[in-house]
Amino acid sequence: MSIETLIDRVKTGDRAAFREIYERLADRVFSFVRSRTRTREDALDTLQEIFADFWSGMRGFQFRSEPELYAYIYTVAKRKISRRYRRAREQMFHVEIEDVADVVVDEASHEEKI
Repeated sequence: MSIETLIDRVKTGDRAAFREIYERLADRVFSFVRSRTRTREDALDTLQEIFADFWSGMRGFQFRSEPELYAYIYTVAKRKISRRYRRAREQMFHVEIEDVADVVVDEASHEEKI
């Protein structure tokens, strides 16, 4: 069955057709994502997010060609990877006010001892 036919079936809610699309695309998309993430688990989580977004956006998706389908999927993948790194970076630099207060108090008590 052609990918275009599968997409048309997915638009009507056919989960089996979506599973077939997933099975056709997942290995290639996973390889792409895995080469750009730190761990296999990050890659698997990202792959799941990509296909969840693809499923929810399927009704508005207009199939034109397989290369355009791959371009669409890889664009979603790049955005998901970018968001994952942005969230990780934000968490790395996120400081709670309580943490800062502890440091200030410790420094003041240290200065008193000198």
